[in-house]
Amino acid sequence: MKLMIVAMTLIISSFAQAAARGDWVEFDYHRIEQSRNHVNGWHSRHILDQQDQNYVIAEEYHLDGYAPNVSENTYNESQILSDSMVQTWLKHCEYNRGTYETIDVPAGTFETCKVNLNEENSNGWLWIGNVPLGVVKHEVTYVDGTSFSLELSDYGHKK
Repeated sequence: MKLMIVAMTLIISSFAQAAARGDWVEFDYHRIEQSRNHVNGWHSRHILDQQDQNYVIAEEYHLDGYAPNVSENTYNESQILSDSMVQTWLKHCEYNRGTYETIDVPAGTFETCKVNLNEENSNGWLWIGNVPLGVVKHEVTYVDGTSFSLELSDYGHKK
């Protein structure tokens, strides 16, 4: 469980949009472990502070059958895509080996750049869109059969 949370945090933060203090996102979370155990819940990220080149982000995971996991993590701006980078992804999606896709998630309909995230132990997709923190949807399947998905369910500024 902890490894899954760390992996998701790293992947999400590597594609996050450098947003302002108070910006927040919430995701519906779904995980299937080796095609048997289904876990549902939600995940949120809230920018608490921005100083110099660092962002303090509160992260929460509330998963059925597990104790809530709440943490505050500091990310350097080099770990977070800027607003202009998200716009660049959307403008030059195909050049970056992505594909344009309009997707429906619980938070609404979004124009996105769908990016392949294949790695040694997993494969997946990330849909980058014009929302706080840049992620509209994220799906990953690991070689052991475990998979998870995040779908944007709500977002805003200064919550």
